[in-house]
Amino acid sequence: MEKFFKGKRGECTARRFVEKRLRMRVVETNFRSPWGEIDLIARDGEHWVFIEVKTRVHTLRGLPEEAVDEKKQERIRRVAEWYLTHKGYNVHHLLVRFDVVAVYMREGKPDIIHYPGAF
Repeated sequence: MEKFFKGKRGECTARRFVEKRLRMRVVETNFRSPWGEIDLIARDGEHWVFIEVKTRVHTLRGLPEEAVDEKKQERIRRVAEWYLTHKGYNVHHLLVRFDVVAVYMREGKPDIIHYPGAF
């Protein structure tokens, strides 16, 4: 249960960061498809940005951004393509970017690192 709340808190923190600090417009949160979920889908000018959020309170199992391995990246790409296709877009004529937002919860306060175009 604690892991769920940590993840949701990290996603809410990341969303505020993306909207307020990066000035992107979030259009979907926790979008689910047959292939998995994308934490945040945003627009940054002409770009569609698919954002994976990883939250950690310690780094015993590695850095949060290290959890976005090749398998996870491929799943996110597949979900992004499915999302855009089902919204009626031609994915070959769009600007698409995949970002990672790492949220470190240190003593109850978030430390956020944004990796634009992470993969």
